[in-house]
Amino acid sequence: MKTCDIFDFEKGSILLEPTYSYLENVGNGNFIAVKNDKYGVINYKGEILIDIEFFSIIYAISNKTLFTVQNKQ
Repeated sequence: MKTCDIFDFEKGSILLEPTYSYLENVGNGNFIAVKNDKYGVINYKGEILIDIEFFSIIYAISNKTLFTVQNKQ
């Protein structure tokens, strides 16, 4: 399985080791993360902000700190 990491180009180093199969930068240092086909939200430090346990997750376009999660299909 291919994994993703978070790389800081200014420092030239990896901030978060490859753990997730998908990461989407939603701004403010936050990322939608996918692991084992479950979605959640992490920050650039790898701290889990919303548990990686949901069927889907989206963010409000005008407010990148507001998320909607779906538990089942």
